[in-house]
Amino acid sequence: MPEFSLFQKNYIVEVSCLNFHRSIINEYIIFVFLHLKKLTGIPMKKITLLMAILITALISISSEAQNPLVFKCPFKINGIQQADSMLVTQENGNYSAEVKHLVRAAGGKFYPFKDVFDIHGFATQYGKIIAFARDSYDTGFYKSIVVKMLPPAQKIEYSGSLVQFAPLNFLSKALGDTVYFDNASGFLQLQTHPPDTIGSVYPPTAAVAKSLAQNGYLVNQGSINLTSAINICNAGYSINCQGNNAGFPYLVMNTPPSPAFDTLNNMTIVFNLQSDEAILLIGKTPPKCKYFSYRSYLAGRVYTLPDYTLKKIYASLGDTKNLYSMNKNVPFSGMFERNFALVCAADSNIAAKTKQLILQNTSIPESDIYFDIIPGDIFKFGNAPKDDWGSFLHRASVFENDSAGKAYVDNPTLEVLRITPATPAAPSFFHTPKLTSRNSGIDEFFLNEDFEYLEKTLFNGYDSTYSVSLLHPSMWLVEGYEAIQEEKDVLGEVRDALYMRTESFNFNKDDIVVAYGVNHTKTGKAVYTDVSCYRDSLFAGFGGIEDYQYAKTARKYFSDTTTADYFFTYKFARSPLPGDTNVFVVPQDTAHNMMGINYGDKSFLGFRAYIDTLTRVGPSPDELIYDRAMLLRPKGSGFADLGTSAEIDWSVNPNPAHDVASFDIRVKNPTNITIIVSNLSGQAVDRPVKNSLLSGNGNLTWNIPQGLPKGVYTVRLYALEQGRQQLFCTTKKVIVE
Repeated sequence: MPEFSLFQKNYIVEVSCLNFHRSIINEYIIFVFLHLKKLTGIPMKKITLLMAILITALISISSEAQNPLVFKCPFKINGIQQADSMLVTQENGNYSAEVKHLVRAAGGKFYPFKDVFDIHGFATQYGKIIAFARDSYDTGFYKSIVVKMLPPAQKIEYSGSLVQFAPLNFLSKALGDTVYFDNASGFLQLQTHPPDTIGSVYPPTAAVAKSLAQNGYLVNQGSINLTSAINICNAGYSINCQGNNAGFPYLVMNTPPSPAFDTLNNMTIVFNLQSDEAILLIGKTPPKCKYFSYRSYLAGRVYTLPDYTLKKIYASLGDTKNLYSMNKNVPFSGMFERNFALVCAADSNIAAKTKQLILQNTSIPESDIYFDIIPGDIFKFGNAPKDDWGSFLHRASVFENDSAGKAYVDNPTLEVLRITPATPAAPSFFHTPKLTSRNSGIDEFFLNEDFEYLEKTLFNGYDSTYSVSLLHPSMWLVEGYEAIQEEKDVLGEVRDALYMRTESFNFNKDDIVVAYGVNHTKTGKAVYTDVSCYRDSLFAGFGGIEDYQYAKTARKYFSDTTTADYFFTYKFARSPLPGDTNVFVVPQDTAHNMMGINYGDKSFLGFRAYIDTLTRVGPSPDELIYDRAMLLRPKGSGFADLGTSAEIDWSVNPNPAHDVASFDIRVKNPTNITIIVSNLSGQAVDRPVKNSLLSGNGNLTWNIPQGLPKGVYTVRLYALEQGRQQLFCTTKKVIVE
């Protein structure tokens, strides 16, 4: 708090009772109490009675209004005193200033927002620096980076109006330099530099923007910045952590509102869009890496039935533009640090016009200008809170040079323009593009027998020391269009990856989880893969391993290194394991920032496989052997096990078989049975039994498909006992004549 003097010229004190903060009240009461007798000569008893009445009245008033003291003070920008004054508040030694006035005085833009949940906040823009915060939240963001709000942003009533205030530490970030209150002079001081203009990162953008303006379009610049899903969730701005791939960067577009509107419906990492608008991403692709992509998303949708409800969806709106699919006339090695432009739009007219002006004003060839099509028959356009919320993500992963990669993701060589027709135009929607098939016709099933050998060897090797439970694998995330229809949150999935996961389990202090499977990069089914450990409740990924870390880790289980290198094994444990270097140590969440899990917390492993180069999208689940994991729990630990093995006996009769075969099965406990028949290449040819419940002895019939070639087939039986979480698998051979 400033040392107030009633005669200090630099302050214009306009304080009403409703604007008193209790700390201010206390300081003034003490001052008056100590000096009133000296100044007036009133007896102390009367002063004490008078002060008691005053304290009671002020506490009564202040208990109804906890707003801090608002005062006016002069302010300077880069040392130059401004003609008017600035509203400022102070709490516990931390100052806040009137956001709208300060930002606009500096040459920036201010946008209040109120979302569908009636959550209030604001965004600011100073060149390419876009910042946002919600009222009463203790965290804000600038360029998608966390800023601790001291104190939180808030609206305060002043002279009959609600005024938006934000702390000076946040405003310093939002304006790109320093804002501070000078106690000695009583001035609010802003030291800043001119805002970045269009073309400051990628110079040809300036000519494109100028040409767009000359052709009847309004142009606002945005930005694209590194983001952290965990930070956004920790701050209370998202309901989960997006199933983030720990250690892999995500860049999100910060988009200003349409020029036709001066308010927002949410924070700037999501956007509403008019049907005739476009967003242009222009600049250079990343430095050399294994993967990069660009894609727009449906981030959220308001559903009116049965209630007016916003649901987070975060579903991709089609195939990405990625390293492997963008310019097919250029080898992959030529796609790095390459000039390009991407027009994100539903309207083919504005997309075509933007492309034309890019060709006229830059040296970017037509083959490096792309359309990121927002399906006009899926996305709900408009600028009302009930309209769809879009988002845009840029991924770039596994850089050849870590320093170059960090420099890029911290300051991407990209510019963002929001393009709006000055006169609204009727859109001509693109046809929704057909999704690229994931199927390449090449699978991994030639490794089935070796995979089963590895699994059995691992199981038998640990069974004497641990209670071993197989963690059932399954597909994790469905694709975007399916998610939109099912109203399901798919966490920003992308069609360039296949997402698998284990079932959930409690990760106790002495537990070990062994991840194992096929190295999909070795089979050519992926360009990179990874395994991450997650907090189950919020899909928070806090660490994991990449394929280069687990390469050659299965050699001790095979005599043939060529076969061994098709597989991997890796452990996740709560502490280092003596003599074992292939261990990811799962930390505790001691800092309460979701960068770990505490003993006993629910967890799961997530698996990703990125890009089958034959299809240039993610691999097909029908062509991969799923990644697996087993939970090792010390025997006698006192924790309940998931189960070890199903008690089952079975046979195939007759064998050889001709038209019909019988599966004779005996189980001890009620068990769900599924049977899949595959050829020796691992390709499934029939599923004669699907989730059939047996108890005791059972006989299940297989009507052999007509036209099935004669030969030897593998019959795989999956058994899941009721009340247990373990999936048991066993195989037999059958001859079809």
